[in-house]
Amino acid sequence: MASAAVEAVTHWIELIDQGRYADSYQEASDELFKPALTEAQWEQAARAARGPLGDLVSRHVSSATHRTTLPGAPDGDYYVVVYQTQFGRKAAATETGIAHLESGTWKVSGYWLA
Repeated sequence: MASAAVEAVTHWIELIDQGRYADSYQEASDELFKPALTEAQWEQAARAARGPLGDLVSRHVSSATHRTTLPGAPDGDYYVVVYQTQFGRKAAATETGIAHLESGTWKVSGYWLA
């Protein structure tokens, strides 16, 4: 189960790496991600956060933790996936993606970059 959740989050983040913000929005959680912001808001926020960092150099999963509760979210099946990432203009970054199981499919419900 963890591998499917990690694969879903990794694929989703790779869409962002490719500048495919609309595709990442379409593949995001219908229950938790899309109600929080519009596609245009997501694209603007993603471009603002990722653009200045440059191209991806490397990304490695540092942890994937199963949770049934998360602050501000309904109870359910979640994986919090943390990556250690290097970009062209940021040597050390932490990306966190949250996978949420919706109708048997893992979908990204949250993403943070620090």
